[in-house]
Amino acid sequence: MSEPTARKHPSALAETGRVKRISAGDATRYMRAPQMLAMRRIADIHREHTKDEIRQGIRELKDERQAIQEQYDATTVDELTLELESGADGWADLTRWQQIEQNLEIAQAALTLYDFDPDDSRSAAARLSDRENTIRSRGALQDDESQSTA
Repeated sequence: MSEPTARKHPSALAETGRVKRISAGDATRYMRAPQMLAMRRIADIHREHTKDEIRQGIRELKDERQAIQEQYDATTVDELTLELESGADGWADLTRWQQIEQNLEIAQAALTLYDFDPDDSRSAAARLSDRENTIRSRGALQDDESQSTA
C-alpha cells in the first residue's frame, strides 16, 4: 500500500470521529476514539442481553459498589483516594470501584436504548393505526363530518 493511501483512511476516520488524531512533532498518530469504543460496548450489551438481564447486572454492580463503600466508609472514589496510603491494600478495591462506575454508565446507557426511538416510530405507528381505524369507520374520502354529494 502506498504512503498516501495509508494516510488517507485514518484521516477520513478522524474526520468522522471514529479515531482520534494525535500530533507528535512531525508525525501524526491515530488512536481509537474513546466515544466509539463506548458506543460499541453499549450496542453490544444492548444486543446480547435482555432488559431484565441488564437491570440485574446494574443491581449487582450497585451491590458491589456499596460493599466497597461500606468496607472503607467512603461515599465517593475521590474520598477513598484521599484516605488510602501509598502501598495500602485498598488500591485494588479503588480500581475496581472505578471500573464499577464506568460499567454502570455503560449498562445504564444500554438499558436506555430499549426506550430510545430515534425517529419516534412508535408514535408514528400509533398515528398510522389511528388513521387506519378512522378510515375503516368513516371511509377513506370522508372527513370528520359525514357529507353527502347526492
